[in-house]
Amino acid sequence: MTRPISDPALADLWRFVRDDAEVGAFEQWVYARSDELESRPGKQSALEVLAADFRSPEAVARVKEVLREYAERVSALECRCITLPTVAVIDMGEESEPVLATIEQRRSRGEPFWWLWCGECTRCGQWWLVGQEERQRRRVLLAPNQWRRSDGACRDQRVAA
Repeated sequence: MTRPISDPALADLWRFVRDDAEVGAFEQWVYARSDELESRPGKQSALEVLAADFRSPEAVARVKEVLREYAERVSALECRCITLPTVAVIDMGEESEPVLATIEQRRSRGEPFWWLWCGECTRCGQWWLVGQEERQRRRVLLAPNQWRRSDGACRDQRVAA
């Protein structure tokens, strides 16, 4: 089983890239770690991030693109769990295959809720509540990290505590 991301800075980058962090808070994080940022994705990428106008949606999208490239390169991912936001909607097919390839169904809601099940990532141990929408050819994945049950079901293990 893969260990969760233990580097706090990398975990923060992933939270921002996957839309689980507020832009303003991340902007402050970037400025507070400007020296460290240069040594991570490199000087040119760091300059692009530091010079970005975080009020501009286009600039934020570009920053996320730059940081995602870096995070993907250094994370050595065996699964896609860390890349997904707390509530993720992914299209079935090419986009969903690498995500769902490591998630095994552990519990099912049963009829008439055949479309709702809980699965566990076989690589990192992340639990997902999965709702399949076949009429629109989508799957909705929820990482219910607020549901920390005593039996361990549906816990968020993407980032080390």
